[in-house]
Amino acid sequence: MTQQQWQAAWKIYQAAQELPDSERRAFVESASPDPEIVQEVLAMLEAPEPPPDPPAPSTWVGKEIGRYVVTAQLGCGGMGEVYSARDTELGRDVALKFLAPEAIGSRSAVERVIREAKAASALNHPNIVTVHEVIRSESTLAIVMELVDGTALRKLCGTPLPLDQLLHSGQQIAQALAAAHGLGVVHRDVKPENIMVRRDGYIKVLDFGLARQVAAAERSSDLRPSRRDVAVYVARTDPGGTAHRRQRHLFARPGAL
Repeated sequence: MTQQQWQAAWKIYQAAQELPDSERRAFVESASPDPEIVQEVLAMLEAPEPPPDPPAPSTWVGKEIGRYVVTAQLGCGGMGEVYSARDTELGRDVALKFLAPEAIGSRSAVERVIREAKAASALNHPNIVTVHEVIRSESTLAIVMELVDGTALRKLCGTPLPLDQLLHSGQQIAQALAAAHGLGVVHRDVKPENIMVRRDGYIKVLDFGLARQVAAAERSSDLRPSRRDVAVYVARTDPGGTAHRRQRHLFARPGAL
C-alpha cells in the first residue's frame, strides 16, 4: 500500500472501531472503492492485537543501512514499510521490509518478522520470494529480500484474464505452497495481497509472517498439484488431521484468483 492508502485505511479503521461488530464489514466496504484499502482495514479489525499507529512519512529514502542505499518507498502497512534499495557490494536491487518503529518494542511483532525471515529463507523455490538476510539493531529491524518487478495479485482482482493464464498462475501458487509444505512450512496467510505477479507472468508468494512449522510425521506423502487439480479440486470442510488441513490450505488457493 502507498502512504496515502494507508492513511485512508487508518481513518476508516478508527471509525469502524466505534461500530458494533455486526456493522463493521458493511461500513468498511462502503467507505472506500479501493479493494486494497478495504482488505487492509478488515485485516486490522480481525487481528488479535491492535495495529500500531500509522507510520510517519518516509524518512529512509536516500539513507544507508548496512551496505544498502534506500532508493524509494514501495508500500506500507500496519506492520511497517517496504522500500527498494541498492546493494552496493553486489550491485543489485533488493527490497527492504522495515518493521514500524512503533512496533520495535512489541515482542509479537518482532517475532513475526523473524519468523517470516526464517520460514522464507529455508525455502528454495522459484515461486517463493528469496530472503537474503535480516538487519537488526536497537532501533531497526528489516528483512532484505528479492525485489519483485510486478504488482500484487489484489490489483488484478476483477480484471478478466485468459483461462490459460489463470490456470498457470493458480498452478504456480499451488506449486509454491506444495514446496513449502514439503519442508513442513504452512503459510497460513495466503491472500491476493501476499502474492506478486511479475511483468512476465511469474508468480511470487511472500509474507510468511504467520507461517507455522509442521513436524515431519504430520506431513502427507505427496502434495504435488497437477494443472487439473488446481482447476477442479474442491476443498473439504472436515477439520480432521494436520495433513488434511495442509491439503485444504494448498488446494483452496484458486479462490485467491
